[in-house]
Amino acid sequence: INAEYGNPTRHTMLSRAVSSWLRPAHTSILFRAASSSPIRAVDGFAVVQINGKQFKVAQDDLVMAEKIDAEVGSQLTFTDVLLAGKSDGTTHIGQPLLDGASVKMTVQEQTLSSQVDVFKKKRRKNYRRWNTHKQAITMLVVDDITFPPKSP
Repeated sequence: INAEYGNPTRHTMLSRAVSSWLRPAHTSILFRAASSSPIRAVDGFAVVQINGKQFKVAQDDLVMAEKIDAEVGSQLTFTDVLLAGKSDGTTHIGQPLLDGASVKMTVQEQTLSSQVDVFKKKRRKNYRRWNTHKQAITMLVVDDITFPPKSP
């Protein structure tokens, strides 16, 4: 039976299913982008390494990093800057780090992350274990980004 007699073939049913499956994802992404908060203008950005993890930060950003031993309200300076970019289009790339670049951040909060469920199972062995975990985190706010001096 083919599509001429009103019964779609397997090929057309599959193409309809795939197109209907793709359509909501695209519209929801566009809807989410349109309904999110407006994009703010920044003077520049930096990629900074904190406790072995890399974060792309800009002025007044809130960063959630792993636990750092510092008091709430204290200001920290991170000199492990891997990349820095300005709003005029210039980009400084470190090899591996940028000399003279730094990011100053203030500790906002010392807290725990949301609870993560850990479930272990071995099939056919009646082995099931539930556990939960909360990671200690530090909330940081970016105060200032210092760019490296101009190279000759």
